[in-house]
Amino acid sequence: ISPIQGSQDETFLPPNSCDGIFMRGVYHHFTDPQAMNKSFFKTLKYDGLLLIIDFRPRLLLSLFSRPKGIPKHRGGHGIQPEILVREVTEVGFKLIKKIDCWPHRMYALVFKKP
Repeated sequence: ISPIQGSQDETFLPPNSCDGIFMRGVYHHFTDPQAMNKSFFKTLKYDGLLLIIDFRPRLLLSLFSRPKGIPKHRGGHGIQPEILVREVTEVGFKLIKKIDCWPHRMYALVFKKP
């Protein structure tokens, strides 16, 4: 195992090096989702999968802990699945599965690199 430190907008993993990428409760913190999604796309192999588990904005959480620098259209701390799908598919991913009822009031989205 070789640790590689990523950044807010780049994985720094070699191109076409991963079969899959998994995130849970992370995506809504991206301040430049377009750049990060492009980095995921570049990092994944052909037919690679991107699994994102996240949650919709919650009023109380948004009032007390809104992540700094996130796009204003997000609606607070969290992200609506429709916005997430749009952001990820804009860079070339295809949505292949949506699970609305994930534990802890979360949802799961599975994308594929065509």
